[in-house]
Amino acid sequence: MKKIVVIACVKNESDIIESFCRYNLLFSDLMLIYEKNKSSDNTREIIQKLIEEGLPVFFEEDEDLYYETAKNVLLKRAIDKYGADLVIPLDADEFLCHTDGINPRSVLESLSETIEYQAIWRTYIYEKDPDIKSGFMPNNFKCYRIPEMENPDMYGRHKKVFASRFLIENKIAALVYGAHFLVYPDDHKDSTAIEIMDNLVIAHFPIRSKYQVMSKVIPNWINKWNTTNYYGKRHVLDAFQLGVLFNKIKDTGDIPDEMIEQYSIEYAMMLDANTDGDPLITSREELDEVKHKLGDKIKVNGQMNILFCEEKLNLQYTEYKTDTKQLWQATLRQINETVTLFVAKVIERNEKIHEMQSHIDHLSEQINSIYNSRSWKIGNRFIKILKFFIPGR
Repeated sequence: MKKIVVIACVKNESDIIESFCRYNLLFSDLMLIYEKNKSSDNTREIIQKLIEEGLPVFFEEDEDLYYETAKNVLLKRAIDKYGADLVIPLDADEFLCHTDGINPRSVLESLSETIEYQAIWRTYIYEKDPDIKSGFMPNNFKCYRIPEMENPDMYGRHKKVFASRFLIENKIAALVYGAHFLVYPDDHKDSTAIEIMDNLVIAHFPIRSKYQVMSKVIPNWINKWNTTNYYGKRHVLDAFQLGVLFNKIKDTGDIPDEMIEQYSIEYAMMLDANTDGDPLITSREELDEVKHKLGDKIKVNGQMNILFCEEKLNLQYTEYKTDTKQLWQATLRQINETVTLFVAKVIERNEKIHEMQSHIDHLSEQINSIYNSRSWKIGNRFIKILKFFIPGR
């Protein structure tokens, strides 16, 4: 029997984190989470209550562990420290499910360790803000976008990979940022088979309420803008759904209710950062043309099937509520970090400029000293004499 471990990095996910943990622990043996007090809502408190309840959830948050690299560290720890045979990296809005509504565990047990398996997103479409009476968060969603919009040949990010112990230890595989697929050293690059699962999908709930969208978009956009990946590349950042939403909020101060459904349909359709070479950017015109061709077929009716475990998904610590205080807290916290980083970089730049100017001044002094020296003057007169005797030189 395989030991299956879920790993996740989470931040400000209080509306869905309990649903995420309770469900994904039904096919896995334990869960490793990196949160490191990054949330301004009560995400961490909910996780702590689940731990106290007895669920096999563990925080992994060393001082040297950072969000950008945390998943690969969690991946190694899942194998080395917890004995995982198979690691499933997920975000808090992702739920691994079987297309027939049974427990995915039976399929995971049968997977070959030598193959890189990938499960495609099934992105659910926002219709209205969630109602706590529905309990389990996915119960609030009735339809998802057509699978053509998750085409793995076009969109390398619309999926999640499963990482076996064999691929990590023997093929030296590592997760790309986002855990959409694995990367290998050159000597193992073309020797591993890749298989897209046809009976497992990732039920994906990226846009769940207006408040959730605003509380994620504003701080996250500010955070990404100060990372080295986007210096001087705002057009790339703006092509992400994150950028599209941020600019809408910036320009109007709000996201109209009727536009949130549109954004959930278009989620991650504008840019795919995990393509070879330059990012694949889809223009607004191209995306509108795709949507026009699909028409009413863009939606597929079908709630996430939880019949095999419905009685185990009763929420105890979740409230679907709007808290503007937390939104302001998260935003100002990120602004503070960004401004602090910016000031530090300006100071560092000025120090380097001052150091360079001092070096230039020192060189100028040396040049002037040489120019005014007796040797220089004698040499200069000698050259003039040579020019007199050697015309044209």
